Amino acid sequence: MSLAQALRDIAKISKLDYAEKFALRLIAKRVATLERKAKLNCPDTKKEIEAKCAFVAGQTEMAKETGYVKIRGCGTIPVWIAFRCLYCGEYFNQRTAEEHFGMTREEFFAKEE
Repeated sequence: MSLAQALRDIAKISKLDYAEKFALRLIAKRVATLERKAKLNCPDTKKEIEAKCAFVAGQTEMAKETGYVKIRGCGTIPVWIAFRCLYCGEYFNQRTAEEHFGMTREEFFAKEE
């Protein structure tokens, strides 16, 4: 159970007044957002965003020119076996993609069934 879910549960079952429950739900929402960003490795500051954009632009340019892509911390792999995030555009190998997306391929396909 995540911290955000625990805070929502506390707000439901506790004997707090309306304002306190409302504040607890707002905090739970913010915690859920932070947990999701941490799981997806989203940049927070303008400097981090610019660095991420430059890295993704470099990956895309390399993929166009050579058919290979540099994976952060893992070397170079062919584009056809790389996973690309729909939202941030970064390329990953299978291991780093599973970390970025938050579940393994097996977990994803098990959920589909």
